[in-house]
Amino acid sequence: MTHSKPMSYPSSGVCLKRQESITYTCPYNELLGSLQYLAKESKSDIGLAHNHHNDTNVQEAWRQGFFGDGVVVTVIDDGLEYTNIDLIRCYDPLASFDVDDQDYDPFPRYSSDNINKHGTRCAGEIAAAPNSFCGVGLAYNAKCGAIRLLDAAISDYMEAQALSYQNNHTHIYTSSWGPSDDGATVDGMGSLTFQALENAVLTGRNGLGNIFVFASGNGGKQDDCNCDGYVNSIYTLAIGAVSRDNSSPQYAETCSAIIAATYSSGTSGDSYITTSDLHNSCTFTHGGTSAAAPIASAIYALVLQANMNLTWRDILHLTVATAEPKVGRGVFYSLNGIGRNVSHETGFGILNAGLMVSAAKLWETVPPMKTYVSPIVNPPQLVEGSSLNSSIFIPNLPGVGIHKFVTILMGNYLVPLEVNFLEYVQVNTTVTCRRRSSIKIKLISPMKTVSILLKRRPKDYYSSNCLNNWTFSSVHYWGERPTGKWTLQVEKVEEDLVSLKSWQLILHGTEFCSSPACRPPEVCYPHITKRPAVSNSTTIPTPKINLLEVVMLGCLGLAAAVFGLVFIVGYVRRRYASKYRSLTYPDLLNINEFDESCI
Repeated sequence: MTHSKPMSYPSSGVCLKRQESITYTCPYNELLGSLQYLAKESKSDIGLAHNHHNDTNVQEAWRQGFFGDGVVVTVIDDGLEYTNIDLIRCYDPLASFDVDDQDYDPFPRYSSDNINKHGTRCAGEIAAAPNSFCGVGLAYNAKCGAIRLLDAAISDYMEAQALSYQNNHTHIYTSSWGPSDDGATVDGMGSLTFQALENAVLTGRNGLGNIFVFASGNGGKQDDCNCDGYVNSIYTLAIGAVSRDNSSPQYAETCSAIIAATYSSGTSGDSYITTSDLHNSCTFTHGGTSAAAPIASAIYALVLQANMNLTWRDILHLTVATAEPKVGRGVFYSLNGIGRNVSHETGFGILNAGLMVSAAKLWETVPPMKTYVSPIVNPPQLVEGSSLNSSIFIPNLPGVGIHKFVTILMGNYLVPLEVNFLEYVQVNTTVTCRRRSSIKIKLISPMKTVSILLKRRPKDYYSSNCLNNWTFSSVHYWGERPTGKWTLQVEKVEEDLVSLKSWQLILHGTEFCSSPACRPPEVCYPHITKRPAVSNSTTIPTPKINLLEVVMLGCLGLAAAVFGLVFIVGYVRRRYASKYRSLTYPDLLNINEFDESCI
C-alpha cells in the first residue's frame, strides 16, 4: 500500500480549542515494581500492582494466542516518537500523517518541557515491545500509526483529516483529547469532522466500520462529559477510568454516554501507568482518562484479531455484553429495564480482554442500526418551581401485515417502528437560562430507567447561552423497548429564569436483536453478577448456578409445587447473595461457562 493524501475538505477557517486529557497530576511515590496492574504477572507488564483480580484479564487473551497481530491502531495526538526502542517495531508509516505540517512524518516536536509526550505514551500502552525495557503493550503485536494533530491551532478541516486518514488501512483510532475540561465548556465537532467520522464508521475498514475510542475527560466531578460532542457521539466509544480498587478517581468525568471503563491512575497517592516516553525513556506518571482510552483500544485490537469480521456495531454490543460491573468507591450502578447494570461513571463496567476475545470468536453479526426521530416538542415551557416534566408518548399499536412488532401513528397512517430494541438514546434540546450552572436534566424511559443527561456544573456560572440545539446521549436504555412515555425533566437547582424551548427524542437500535447485549447478563454470562453489595466479610467461594438444576426442581410433582417454588427461590437467591459478597471474578474464562446459543 502506498501513502495517500488525507481526504480534503473545504476549510471552515475557525480555530478550535482542544486539550489532551492529562490535566490531573499528583506526586509520584511508588516504585517500578509496584506499578504493574493491568496485565498483572510479569514486572515487564504495563500497569500497576495486581489487586483482588482488578486487571484487564489480558493474559487470558494472550493465552488464547491473541496479541494484536494484523490490527492497526492509530493514535491521534501530538506525534509519535517512532524511533523509541519500545515502538520502532510497531510503527506503521502507512497509517501515519502530520496534519499540523501536512507531511508524512508524525515525529513529535521536542521542547524543553517535553510537552509533546502524550501520543508516545499512549502508543506505548497499546503496542510497546515485550523487551523488558519499560513495559509491554497490551496488544504488543499490533501496528501503531500516528496522526500528529495537537501541536498547532486546530480547525474543523484538520480534525476531519485526522479522523479520515487511511480508514481502509487503519482498524482503530484512539483519541485522548477533546474540548476543554474546565467545567464550563459545551463543545462538539464541526460539520466537516462529523461528516468524516460518520463516513469512516459506516464505510471504513472496507465496509465493516472504523472503531473510534475517545477518553471521557478529566474535568472531574464538576464537569459532565455529555457536554463533549466527541464523547456523546453514537459513532464513538466513550471510555472512562477507574483506579486500582475500582473506585472512580477525582479527575474522572461522568456522564450517561460512557459505555465502559478501564484501569488508570487513581487519586492522589495512588499508582500511575508505566509506559514509553520521549527520548527513548520510560515514564512512571502516565494516567487520567488519557491512559484509559489506549488500554481500551489495545483490548479492541485483541478482539479484532480474534474475529476480523466484526463490525463497528459488533464491538459496541460486545462491550455491553461482556463489561464487568465491579463495585468501587464513587461508582453507582443501577439496573436498567432489562436488568443490566449501568452507571454514569463506568457505563456497563470494566473491559475484560479474556472474556471479550472468547465471545468474539463465536459472535454473530448484529443487525443494522435503525433510527427513529420523534416530532419536536416546541411550545416554550417555563420552569416554575424546582422542576419541569415534559413528555413524549410512543404508542404501542398492534402491527398489521408485515408490521410484525410495533407501529406508530404518523398523521393518518400507521407506519412500522423499526427500533424495537434500544441502543443509544439521544435528546436534542434548546433551553434558555441566565446560567447553565442552574440546570440539571434527566430522561426517564417507559421502563423507568433514569439517565442524568446533564448534572449541575457549578463552574458553568457565566454561560448565559445555555443550550442551543445541543444533543445529549445515553447508553443506559440498552436492550429496552421504546414504547410508552418518555419524560424529560429539567431541574432548576438555583434561582434562575429557565425555559425549555424545545426537545426531540432520537432512538437508535434494531428491529430484531439476538445479541447478548439485548438480554439480562446472567442469561448468557452468569458469572457477571447483578450489582454486588460491598462487604468486608470473608470471601466465600462462588458456586456456579446450574440452570438445568433449577428447571428440574421446578418440574417436581404438582403436590410439591408450593414447597418446590419456595425452595428454588431461596436456593437461587442464596447462591447469588454469596456471589454479591465475594466480589470474586474468574481469572480465566471457561468457554463452557456461557451458552454458545447466546452468541
